[in-house]
Amino acid sequence: MRLCVIGNSHTASLKAGWDRLGGSYKSAEIMFFAARGNNLSFLEAKEGECLFTNHKGLNRSLAFTSGGDNIIRDDFDAFLLYGLGASPYYNRSGATFSVGAETQAIIDIIESKLSYNIL
Repeated sequence: MRLCVIGNSHTASLKAGWDRLGGSYKSAEIMFFAARGNNLSFLEAKEGECLFTNHKGLNRSLAFTSGGDNIIRDDFDAFLLYGLGASPYYNRSGATFSVGAETQAIIDIIESKLSYNIL
C-alpha cells in the first residue's frame, strides 16, 4: 500500500508518528508532501499525471518533506489531504435560510478551501 500525504505544517505531527511507528508496517509506504501555510496553493495540475509547481520555495519544501521528490505523481494507492483548512459548516447564527441559500453558502465555503482546490 502506497499512501501520499499532502498537507501543510500540521503534517509534521503525522510524519513524526509515522517515523516512530512506520517500521512496524512493512507493507505500507507513506510519502509526505508538505509546505507551510497556504504555500501549496502554488501547485498546478497536469491532468491525469501529477501536481507540480514552478515556485522555487514550494519546490524546496516538497523535496525536503518527501525525501527528494518535488512532483506529486498519480501512482499512489491512496491520497490523504491533511491540515489544509477543511472544516465542517455550521450555521451558528440560528437564522433560518432557504435550502438554496444554505447550499450555496456551503459550496462557497468549500470551494474557497485549499483542500478542495488540491483535491
